[in-house]
Amino acid sequence: MTSETDIAVVGVGARFPDAWGPADFWRNLSEGRVGMREFTDEELRAAGVDDSLHASPDYVRVGVRLPGLTDFDAGFFGIAPAEAELIDPYQRVFLEVCWEALEHAGHPARDDGPLVGVYAGASFSTYAMALYLARAREHGFAAVADGDVRRGSLFDFMPARVAHRLGLRGPAIAVQTACSSSLTAVHQAVNALLAGDCDIALAGGSGGSVPEAGYRYEAGGIVSEDGYCRSFDAKSSGTAPGAGIGVVVLRRLQDALADGDHVWAVVEGSAVNNDGADRPGFTAPSPRGVADVVRAALDSAGTDPDRIAYVEAHGSGTPLGDHVELQGLAEALRSPTGRTGFAGLGSVKANVGHCGSAAGIAGLLKAVHIAHTGQLPPHPQFTAPRDPGILAGSSLRIDTVPGRCTDPDRRILVHSMGQGGTNTAVVLRAPDPVSRTADADDPAPATVRLTVSARTRTALDALCGRLADALDEGTYRVADLVHTLRVGRRSFEHRRVVTAPPDRLAGALRMPRPPQARTV
Repeated sequence: MTSETDIAVVGVGARFPDAWGPADFWRNLSEGRVGMREFTDEELRAAGVDDSLHASPDYVRVGVRLPGLTDFDAGFFGIAPAEAELIDPYQRVFLEVCWEALEHAGHPARDDGPLVGVYAGASFSTYAMALYLARAREHGFAAVADGDVRRGSLFDFMPARVAHRLGLRGPAIAVQTACSSSLTAVHQAVNALLAGDCDIALAGGSGGSVPEAGYRYEAGGIVSEDGYCRSFDAKSSGTAPGAGIGVVVLRRLQDALADGDHVWAVVEGSAVNNDGADRPGFTAPSPRGVADVVRAALDSAGTDPDRIAYVEAHGSGTPLGDHVELQGLAEALRSPTGRTGFAGLGSVKANVGHCGSAAGIAGLLKAVHIAHTGQLPPHPQFTAPRDPGILAGSSLRIDTVPGRCTDPDRRILVHSMGQGGTNTAVVLRAPDPVSRTADADDPAPATVRLTVSARTRTALDALCGRLADALDEGTYRVADLVHTLRVGRRSFEHRRVVTAPPDRLAGALRMPRPPQARTV
């Protein structure tokens, strides 16, 4: 049953290791792929790592690479090259991913459109420091325009830059709660929609390092000894730096259904709290804080632990963090009927590492896929639980093989912790089934007219190829594709009109244009 407080996820955008978009990301998770890789000596030198450092036994040369990090299309957004150079690469890609997410939702930014808000957090990537030092060495410290460097890298300006470059007129608010920033941004966006501050909200975050390279391991620290994050595993030695950017497009569910949006998942409830003084140190979490925020999210959603099919946990991979989180989750999700092992447990960090401020949105994007498809991804790199005593007899289990939840009433819980004690939890449910009886009764058209546009001829050809692939894979219904391209995207100067029977549309999109042809 639809509630007035239900929020629909109507679009997503993602950029993670080995994943240029949400489809790649979800495929990698479903197959249990791990995005970490070992850097070569040449790559480490190119990243500025001294030979004497990466040759030392305590240097971990394992890490991740974010696709397209250096391929920002500044001209597409009307940004001059000199200005683009001052913007942190992860904030550049965040701008791209916001655009992609709005197109994925079929709600391109329009000056005369609804109010669109932006709620997001970003991690410190050291790019500004490297840029400042490089310019100072070349021109002297007095010649460095400090304000320009700060505007290109400070967290405060990332949502505002998206609003400026995409023409969005809703609130643009930076949300900074360390590792839980992006999931907290989702919570803030949900509340903004319910309060009427905006009609559509972008929520997410970005996190990663520049340059992308390894790191030095120190015994007793929080980072992994081998560069991999083994959440909740007995062999885990710490967390591992990852990289990623994620965005969800949110609307009030009633509005989304009225407009015929595709709903990927429904946010039923969310909560945020802080551990306060109930923890051994500033960076250490507390079981009580975890349990309290999960209970509050369940109350907000009007659901109980027995309906949770999967828990996407923070899963930092540190001995203390995993132990405390597992304690809190087990306590909050104790079944009132005494059932055990009914909820899967995992963390996307085992796939892509710890994405800093984007950690929470990475987990939410995974949860959206689970809610939408019922597919339960395997938890990779898992051998045995670190805390078998807590796990045994609890509602939680860890699966190392793909599974499936066929219960249409399934709920997915996402939990994120931030250094400093801010915990966030979100409850998702599967979208309600949509009847297509009327569409099925309509006769299929003999021919379909498809208009595709882009800002360059190269981009136009690439888009036609991607659409053809999607048609072959059955990703989209032809009628939905025609409608969305007509009303759900901006029209650009390079256009191609393709007319063909539905079963030949993919082939027509792949046909090369004759030399004398021109875009219209």
